[in-house]
Amino acid sequence: MYVASLLVAALVAIASTAGLLFGASGLYRVDRALLPAFLGQDVLNLVVGLPLLLGAMGLTRRGALLGPPLWFGALFYVVYDYAFYALGARVNALFIPYLLIVTVSAYTAVAVAASVDATVIRARLRRLVPERATGGFLVAVASLFIALWSAGIVTAATRGEAPGMVVHSVWTLDLTIQLPALLLGGVLLWRGRALGFVVAPGLLLQAAAYLLGLSAISILGTDPTGGAVTAGDWAPGVVLGAIALALIGSFVRAASASRRAPRVNARIATEATP
Repeated sequence: MYVASLLVAALVAIASTAGLLFGASGLYRVDRALLPAFLGQDVLNLVVGLPLLLGAMGLTRRGALLGPPLWFGALFYVVYDYAFYALGARVNALFIPYLLIVTVSAYTAVAVAASVDATVIRARLRRLVPERATGGFLVAVASLFIALWSAGIVTAATRGEAPGMVVHSVWTLDLTIQLPALLLGGVLLWRGRALGFVVAPGLLLQAAAYLLGLSAISILGTDPTGGAVTAGDWAPGVVLGAIALALIGSFVRAASASRRAPRVNARIATEATP
């Protein structure tokens, strides 16, 4: 898992750097109005995505309770992000690296989530975190966007309209990857299931990074759909991202309050390559 994640980190660094250097000269092959969105995402990958991934790996190696959940979330962020590159831009020189990043990240995220004792994490965090509030937030966000995107799809199909490549990619990725994960994770946590305590912090991390990052790109004047930027493009992301960060803070405080319990991720830490 460590080796696979380091491979992902290296590929992300290479792909994002190449995008910044050569994206404007034809690498991305997208409409000029959409180019700033791709370049902005490259910046976020380097200053947000990579530090999150490497930082979560470091926490896990040191035996931190929230290390594996945050590691899972960082990998999930990479999966969604680079699936968008693979679908949102035309085939280019980095297409195979994009697919490799998505594939390795997805399987490693599953391995990380499966490599900890979820029952012990639940025992250490239960009643110290707002389970119902966090689970309800994840379910509400997922349900809201499922309804919005489904309405958009029905409207487009009814009118015979063809959405742009970016909108098509967002609908596809959100309804197949992002939103089902948030919905399932929220339900598991709401019901007090052990797996919910493992995946919920990571899902909050991914949602916060994605929503705040997308809002930052919009605030800087780039609507990913190519239209004019309004407060409605970035304000909801800022609000939801801030709530997600606040909920992550509750998990951090709960983990700090339960330090006297035995470590739950010792197996991952001891299996790490020196």
